[in-house]
Amino acid sequence: MLIRATSWADLGGYSLDAPELAADIDLGIRARHNGNRVIVVPTARVRHAQLTLSGKRKKKWLGGSVKYGIAKATNHLRLSHSPLLLAFLYWLALPAYSVVQVLWLLLVKRPDRILYTLKANLWAFFTIRARLRDRHGFRVKKFAQLFATREQVKAKARLAFEYAEQKLKLQSFGSTATPLLPNLGFAASGGLWWMFALIAISWQFLPMGESVTGGFALPLSDSWLQLFSNAGASFQSVGLGLAAPSDPFNWVLLAIGSLTFWAPNLALSALLLLAKALAFAGAWRLISLVTARGSLRSILALVYAFWPALTVSQNEGNFPAVIFSITLPWFIFSLARAARIGATTSVRSSEQAWSWIAVSGLLFAVVTLSAPSALLALAVIGFVFAVIAYKRVGSLLFIALPTGALVLPYWLFQILGNDNWLGILADPTIAIPVEKK
Repeated sequence: MLIRATSWADLGGYSLDAPELAADIDLGIRARHNGNRVIVVPTARVRHAQLTLSGKRKKKWLGGSVKYGIAKATNHLRLSHSPLLLAFLYWLALPAYSVVQVLWLLLVKRPDRILYTLKANLWAFFTIRARLRDRHGFRVKKFAQLFATREQVKAKARLAFEYAEQKLKLQSFGSTATPLLPNLGFAASGGLWWMFALIAISWQFLPMGESVTGGFALPLSDSWLQLFSNAGASFQSVGLGLAAPSDPFNWVLLAIGSLTFWAPNLALSALLLLAKALAFAGAWRLISLVTARGSLRSILALVYAFWPALTVSQNEGNFPAVIFSITLPWFIFSLARAARIGATTSVRSSEQAWSWIAVSGLLFAVVTLSAPSALLALAVIGFVFAVIAYKRVGSLLFIALPTGALVLPYWLFQILGNDNWLGILADPTIAIPVEKK
């Protein structure tokens, strides 16, 4: 920013009430208000080392993070340079608006901004006197012709997004030192045909009735409401009069049974038919993070689809093991994408990463509830990804929230009420220690 010394003296320099990231805009608005000419050069770039006249800035010159500084600057400009009535209404609505902002940030998958937004809103609400002090002598009418229209704002946002996308693509091509192999998609590499073949091989599991019985399989409740009641029950009778929290795996059965809510057992019957095909698709996606060759992906995915553990579980009707085998590769794939491993760069990379975090949270719950004994192995996998993507550790911690909410009552019962620490790692059932006499 370049400014005449006389104009700087007339304006009194930067406002002491303006936060750091709003001080320059605030100065420009006041300069324009006093009749001075303010010119913005879109192509101008200022290079600096975050220095002031007195020397190098401290790391905490913003009073917090950049996100917090931007949120404070936004609130300051709204309260200091909006029409007085709108500024007053905005200040009154700040508590309710904060709730709306939290919901919106969750919806657009930016929970990392929630804390800073709430802090900035509290700062603006309780420092309103400083914002009003900065409005001294301000008249909005002098800026009426300078306000951008809604169409201009939309056009600028669209052009900025297109420019950023093109810039990222050019940087991606420019940073590639070796030629890229053609990366065929799932359908183009024949993945769908392999899925159809695996379904045909599993024809003996074609659901001819509404349920599967025998082996590890027990029919679900005929009513979806009863299935929901079993999953949500705080305590239910098990065995010889024992009352215990519902097995968390009931939530997985509820989710699968809801696909055919008129006959919940039918969904489990169809799951056996589709088990190998779904496991193949998940393994194919996971292997795609390592190699771009479609033939190699298909071969390794077929090896996983015919893995003895999955085949035996499918034949025995061991639904927890079948669900675990199907979900495991999908979970690792989504976890890698949440950590931005193997993902292409995009302007929406942050939003996409939060989408994958949400998917990973749900899949982690399914995997953990289906095979609690694999929890330690899953923790090791999560630790490896956290080391690789150490900058996203804070975001990756959100993945464990759905699982924690589902297993906490059951774990507390096993540890505190039943004094059975190993019960939390038992297969899906009520773990009851047996004492020989």
